[in-house]
Amino acid sequence: MRTRNIVVWGAALVLLVAGSAAAQGKGNGAAGKVKCTDPSIEITIVPTTGSALAGDSKGSVYTNGVDGVSATIFLCGVTNSTYAYDAFLNLATSTRSIAFTFPPAIAGSNIVGPSPVWANGRPFLAKPALHVRNLLWGRMNGPLTFTTRVPIESLLGPGDTARYDLRYQPLVVDALVNAPPFPDTNLPSETSAVTVQDIPGTCRTTSGGTLDSWIVTVDAPFLGTLNMEDRAKTHSGQYTMPFQFLIKAKTCLPF
Repeated sequence: MRTRNIVVWGAALVLLVAGSAAAQGKGNGAAGKVKCTDPSIEITIVPTTGSALAGDSKGSVYTNGVDGVSATIFLCGVTNSTYAYDAFLNLATSTRSIAFTFPPAIAGSNIVGPSPVWANGRPFLAKPALHVRNLLWGRMNGPLTFTTRVPIESLLGPGDTARYDLRYQPLVVDALVNAPPFPDTNLPSETSAVTVQDIPGTCRTTSGGTLDSWIVTVDAPFLGTLNMEDRAKTHSGQYTMPFQFLIKAKTCLPF
């Protein structure tokens, strides 16, 4: 069943690429030059009770191509990529930011390095890169509610020149088979899984129908690990960091 689904998805991706090429190369003599464009998305930070993430002065919605935001689903080149079907949000070159509120580290969780100075319960703005791993897994395998991992990378806070990654990467999730990249991410406690609810749109079957969306929620106890972005990926404590995203496709996906 899994093999059949992958074949179907591969055919759909070929249609996506071919359609993009036809739209972009018609009449310009560009035959044979196929360009694949990753689908645009919009990510909203949902203001749930106790959320450790929030929007900035422009709101909580981050849309690809607006204010320098990069937000896409990675479909192009998926056969050779570790990040196939991930949803990406990158604010590195954007005028937008995300507000983070880190509480002090959970007692006993600083097993290697100290916490950054901004883990003090006060909010600060940062321009991270984050990805929801294998967002489209449910469509390939059947269940539209499933678990995955989320790394939030390149966190730079006030009073500290180092960058950090916040990782929700438990050992076992539905959408990924490989082990988490850093062995101590799940020490002293295992980090929380992230649950995705896939809500397929009707745009593929109905003219003017709805677009696809996904609700992405950190599971209790909302536990993430900070790793410094140094050569050793120094473990810098574990933190209670709940959040929820709403992801919306900006175009109709072919599957």
